[in-house]
Amino acid sequence: MRIKFINILLLIFILLICAHKSWACGCSRLSNERDYKSSFEADNTLIFTGKGIKVELIQNNISGNGAYEKDVIKTTFYIEKNFKGVNSQELTIEQERTCAYPYYTGSVYLVHANEEEGKIIESACEHPL
Repeated sequence: MRIKFINILLLIFILLICAHKSWACGCSRLSNERDYKSSFEADNTLIFTGKGIKVELIQNNISGNGAYEKDVIKTTFYIEKNFKGVNSQELTIEQERTCAYPYYTGSVYLVHANEEEGKIIESACEHPL
């Protein structure tokens, strides 16, 4: 009985170690310094300082076509200074919940994001500077 218990604990430990990689947020698309610098120069790049005025969680389980969609956190900012690409006083960015930077209302951030398919997206690789 004791050996069975130890084997079960060992199995759980191994599964947790293997699953750890799937919980991580990665930055594989910006693999070197040159890629990172060029991401600032892209036409779809937005860089600004803004105060968080609204943070909301959008829970998505299954879309209309039956595909799974990830939960999204939407943060709305009041733009204090535009450095690149922002043409309004307020802007909402979206992040995947699993890799989201924890923005708070009332705090000011320097944000680097990208516009993709009509949405402002911030990835795990583009957290506030």
